[in-house]
Amino acid sequence: MVIKRAALAAVLFACLPAAAEEIVGPARAIEGDSLVVGETFLRLCGVVSLDVGEARYRRESTALSALVAGKTVRCVPLGEGTPCDGIANGEIYKRRIAQCFVEDKDLAAEMIRSKSACAWKAESGEAYTGLGCVSDRRQ
Repeated sequence: MVIKRAALAAVLFACLPAAAEEIVGPARAIEGDSLVVGETFLRLCGVVSLDVGEARYRRESTALSALVAGKTVRCVPLGEGTPCDGIANGEIYKRRIAQCFVEDKDLAAEMIRSKSACAWKAESGEAYTGLGCVSDRRQ
């Protein structure tokens, strides 16, 4: 009986969907709300920054660059416990949405606190709205 239970447990465990793996490594900023970790293009969950050509665009990109420079970044993909789960779609501009951290610092929260990005309520609900500016912008 014990063997049958163990075998059944092994079969059930094998049938569970695999959890998405965190994306970890050195990163480089490509915009104030987007970065590349390894070869994976990511968009920070819950924030929006200015686009190329808008005033202060370079300031925002530089702020994210400073946060990730020389550090290991850990990103949790959408659907794995991020503030954007159940609200945001999986990609924006072919960039996977993820909540990213340097050590224990949430990069989205840091960008909002430094006034380098705004909370994007349409993507993350109320998760970041108390930290600084809030955008109702639609992409």
